[in-house]
Amino acid sequence: MYAQVSRIFAENKLKLPDVVNSKEEYIISSVCVISIIDEKYILPDSISDFYSQIIMDFGDLGKYMTSILKSIPSDIKIELIEIMRSAYTIDSFYDYLITKDRLGTILQKSFDNDKRKELALNYTVRSSSLLDKILADKDLSGIRRLVDPFCGSGRLITSIFETNKVNNLEHIMINDIVPSAVLLAYYRIQFYLKYKNIKNIQIEAIHGDGFNLISHGIENKFDLVITNPPFTRSQLISDKQRKTLDRLSKLSESYNIGSQGQAGLHIFSIFLADHLLSSKGILISVLPTSTILSRYSVGVQELLLNSYNQFELISSKTEKSFSEDSIFRELILVASREGDTKFEFKMIDEQNHSFINEHRIDRNILHEDWNWDRYFRNQSLLELRDKLLPYLSSGDELDLNISRGIELYGPDFYFFPNRYWKVKEDTSESLLISDNDLDVKIPKQSLEKILRQPKLYKKISPTIREYTLSIENEEPEGLKAYIDRNVDNAKSARNRFGNRWLNHIFDQIRTKNPVGHLFIIDKFSLATSSMLVHYTDEPYLCTKNFYIIKTERDKAKLLAAWMNSTIYISLYLTSRREIGGSFGRLQIIDYKEEKLFPKFIHEMDFSHPVVKEIFDHFDKIRQDNLPPVIDQIDESYRIELDKSFIKLFNINGEKLRIDIRQIHRNVSDELNELFDRD
Repeated sequence: MYAQVSRIFAENKLKLPDVVNSKEEYIISSVCVISIIDEKYILPDSISDFYSQIIMDFGDLGKYMTSILKSIPSDIKIELIEIMRSAYTIDSFYDYLITKDRLGTILQKSFDNDKRKELALNYTVRSSSLLDKILADKDLSGIRRLVDPFCGSGRLITSIFETNKVNNLEHIMINDIVPSAVLLAYYRIQFYLKYKNIKNIQIEAIHGDGFNLISHGIENKFDLVITNPPFTRSQLISDKQRKTLDRLSKLSESYNIGSQGQAGLHIFSIFLADHLLSSKGILISVLPTSTILSRYSVGVQELLLNSYNQFELISSKTEKSFSEDSIFRELILVASREGDTKFEFKMIDEQNHSFINEHRIDRNILHEDWNWDRYFRNQSLLELRDKLLPYLSSGDELDLNISRGIELYGPDFYFFPNRYWKVKEDTSESLLISDNDLDVKIPKQSLEKILRQPKLYKKISPTIREYTLSIENEEPEGLKAYIDRNVDNAKSARNRFGNRWLNHIFDQIRTKNPVGHLFIIDKFSLATSSMLVHYTDEPYLCTKNFYIIKTERDKAKLLAAWMNSTIYISLYLTSRREIGGSFGRLQIIDYKEEKLFPKFIHEMDFSHPVVKEIFDHFDKIRQDNLPPVIDQIDESYRIELDKSFIKLFNINGEKLRIDIRQIHRNVSDELNELFDRD
């Protein structure tokens, strides 16, 4: 069968690999037979026995296809049969093959989850109307040569065809690492051109790693590079591919991408596109948001500012991503080497096909700012941030000691209670645990109280009832029965720490000392979270689900009050790393380098009447079960807390004037926009 496929497409210079996996062969077989249908059966008046006719005309090839249809998984079979049936009319076939690209969806789902993740098989969601809006003011009449180094099933190319803005194309190059994908893309492009009666376009299809195009011997650059590159994290890049990326790094050595150890393939893809692009070219790419808000993004940001006269970064108001089944928030980049200098950030309302929150940002500002994602935020929030910045300092400027809690290696062994063992009795001397069959008493000197998971706590100042084992040397008396019964749940710790597996939490505490009063929640959803930080009067240990600011109790309490104020939430919203919709985070480096904290906090007199006023407001709410933040916005306690902080900003004669209720409205509006993308 594979030889038949190769023979059919060889005349079009499509080079296929020697080996494909069995699931891909379903797709290759289908494309082959559909191409035969295209040539021989399109627009029939009637077909009495569709499959019999295929077998009659194509012998072994037809038999093979019908046998394939009988053996493949039922969900794929249903889709393929539906596509075959659609061949009875050319318009319905166009709908399935081009408009809906059902084969592209089948192709992605033919890979198991691990392989799909490895290859980053999340093809662009079909939306020619979206590209119509994005490219409305772009002149693409000069586009002669187009390339997509990571073409998938060719959706971006057929979508840009449908905008009717690339009418002078002469040459298309497509490449993909998945053989059935490049075959499918090739066929979909050919079918589109035939359906629209477009001629004299050369199509060059290549199978392989898209980054190998840097050594492909391409003499003529491309007028348009359009792509949705793989979002493969740095640690998943193979040694073989790393060598190819090293060559790309040398071609772009002034931007130091090779030295940015966390750079994933999406970062390298921008430099590949830049290498392939002509001096007057246009780059269009779907990218994860992390491309413009991570420390390893600096090289890309400098490239865009230095090598392009203009760019637009576009985010969706309602959709998390532009790729099928992607869980990460994504952007669309449109960058042009020519034109007036302008750098724009736009939010697109896909339902109304209109732009909202459009911001044009000065080049100098972008050069100085590592987090470009903030420029998609509400203009009122950005203006508030600008007004507050003179009164704020970063964690580093205040010399705040910020660290992460202990690492987790076998939580169902080291933490109590856990999935298998409940706490039966908690006394001053010991903890009695039970799995319903066995009771074990653990002495308190082998335990530490710990904040374990944010979802366990509904109060800013929760009662801590969770414990972790903390054993310095020998196991305590009576623990052997627990270890023997539960040791399989400590496998990851045993593999990592060897003879110190039982003691590794004690060792972490001794080394990191993640003990304090103020605990910042790492990743969380603003749709469900009731607070951004926890505060405890007594010092506690915490897990890596929290960052801890280690400082004296009064300062920790004032910081906790500040970080639960609506004014702070407005700053958080303009600084956070959005993972998707309401779910996001700030990393330790952000707390260290972003101006998020009041300047006065470092030298504050905690006996000052305004500080006491803040503590009074904070004490009234921190012991209560609070609703999600969005449902607190209009509550009087939030308004009073924010008013007190404005007083504190002005105690030395400053004249900061802020409309508190307007802040609350702006924060509420921004939160609702985030929820739309959930």
